[in-house]
Amino acid sequence: MKVFNDKGQTENKGVGIFTARLKTLYSKLSIEENGRLNDPLLRDSFIKRVYIYDELISLVKNGLSVDKLLKFHSKHKMLLLAHCQPIYRELGPLVAPNTTQNLIEQSVLYISSFMKALSFDSTRSNNTNVLMHIQGHLKEHLNKENKAELRQCIMDYNEGMQPILGPITMLKHHFKNNPSSWIADQSYFAPYPYPKPKVMVLRVRFKVLVLAPLNQYFVSVGQSK
Repeated sequence: MKVFNDKGQTENKGVGIFTARLKTLYSKLSIEENGRLNDPLLRDSFIKRVYIYDELISLVKNGLSVDKLLKFHSKHKMLLLAHCQPIYRELGPLVAPNTTQNLIEQSVLYISSFMKALSFDSTRSNNTNVLMHIQGHLKEHLNKENKAELRQCIMDYNEGMQPILGPITMLKHHFKNNPSSWIADQSYFAPYPYPKPKVMVLRVRFKVLVLAPLNQYFVSVGQSK
């Protein structure tokens, strides 16, 4: 959709009226410009947000509880850290003191912040931080040579000498031999619940891809406040 400036000239920046309104009304909705999805990193980030938002909606529909929200947060901690460290630090204190009395109010704030965090691209620096953090769970299990090899693999990724698949594959190998239930539950290694992403998005006009309307619960909560 063409965007015009004050002089009536078209510009290649900004968003159209429809998309702007959509973002205002449904701020938690995963929205991305069609052409940008040709970038594999942006496409991965978009699909990731779609799946996780669907997971959040399922939690709500099946009866959200304090325990379920805490488990959700624990599962996605490393993924959050990879996308936005400031929000990662904010969400821990936000979700920890939840009670059945304030659960709905706090969960709306939590979900809004969570989806905002995922809107930031995961950077090489943040991913390196996550990989080093995960490596720490192996410090009691690896010998000196294996530790040095793993660290070098992570540093090679950090310096752009190899893709992230290198250190992730090595970490998975070591955790296969030294299982960790907490690491096994982390979505960072497998953010998609299925081997191949299924049909998750609805193509609409104006070259915008949006998540199918799974926001009804949170819209109704927002309108009731």
